[in-house]
Amino acid sequence: MVNGAAAALVELDPVTIPAQEKELGEATAAAVAVLCAAVQSYAHAGELTREIKSMGSERIARVARLQLDHEGGDQDFIAMARRAGMQVLRQRLNGAFDPAQCDATLDFYLDNLFDIVSRVVRDERAFRAAAAH
Repeated sequence: MVNGAAAALVELDPVTIPAQEKELGEATAAAVAVLCAAVQSYAHAGELTREIKSMGSERIARVARLQLDHEGGDQDFIAMARRAGMQVLRQRLNGAFDPAQCDATLDFYLDNLFDIVSRVVRDERAFRAAAAH
């Protein structure tokens, strides 16, 4: 574990949210948690552990799969995932930090997550299109 805050985000149990957004919120929150752990690991050790790399790839791939399967379009998916992920993360943090600072930090990580996921989805769609021809 890299630090208490990042590790706590990675290990907490699921929270209750509406059924249709539960998987999306949990997947998004899990990916953000591992991004936080990755930043902490790199800041303290100058590198990422194999465990963090593995968790990161699995969790980012999960969000990318959800986006690829989403029928409402990419912008709709990102809006839903951001909202559901933020809700899960806020519940998990449970007022441990100043709400304004916490939301700004979570927005930063969510922006970066969706930047990464969007590139993964773009590449996967290109791969699928090339394979279809």
